[in-house]
Amino acid sequence: MSEITGRTRPTRVVIAPNAFKGTLTAADAARAISEGVAAAWPDAICREVPLADGGDGFLRTLLAQGGSDLFRCQVTGPLLAPVRAPVGWLGEGASATAVVELASACGLNLVEKPSPDTALRASTRGLGELVLAALAHRAQRVLIGLGGSASTDGGAGLAQALGFRLLDRGGQPVRPGGLGLLDLDKIDPSGARPQLRAVELVAACDVDSPLLGPLGAAKVFAPQKGADPPTVRL
Repeated sequence: MSEITGRTRPTRVVIAPNAFKGTLTAADAARAISEGVAAAWPDAICREVPLADGGDGFLRTLLAQGGSDLFRCQVTGPLLAPVRAPVGWLGEGASATAVVELASACGLNLVEKPSPDTALRASTRGLGELVLAALAHRAQRVLIGLGGSASTDGGAGLAQALGFRLLDRGGQPVRPGGLGLLDLDKIDPSGARPQLRAVELVAACDVDSPLLGPLGAAKVFAPQKGADPPTVRL
């Protein structure tokens, strides 16, 4: 209890954890912490506010705070096998924001055994297909959770799904995944979906990394996706 101007008021505790990867969702962690606080400090008033960093659980966490709807669609998984992934909505009507989660379409959790090979071949095409699904439902704003990717393609698959052509010197589409970028000669935007001109795309992530260098994205994040040192250098 806190004493202010001669009166007492209950102590308030805001409980705002991220997910405990592989064990608890953010909501489950918040609930467990709240129960622990209540057991040790019965007079405290707890408010559970689960957080997400853009990775696994991002969509579920946002919808728990007031999302209005959710539907699932079939998209291309990280290794090109089909998966079902959700699109959610925050708000209602013309001002609603569509929410998609990279991890649900092309996340590392969808790769059974991450390896140098999967790190090079995994594609972000499924994320682009989720954005297309949101556009088909007339979204004016799309919030994209970017964490938990299995891919090192720099968003190439995403761009291809949205109609951009990534071509090699012979004018042929490059291979899926980061490996295809070795052959990239030209990006042709002429086939990009016209709806992109009217939609606001917002990236949600908790890092700001350069591409190269000792703290660059390749060095820091590629090993998480299964890349070994030669693959990181590539």
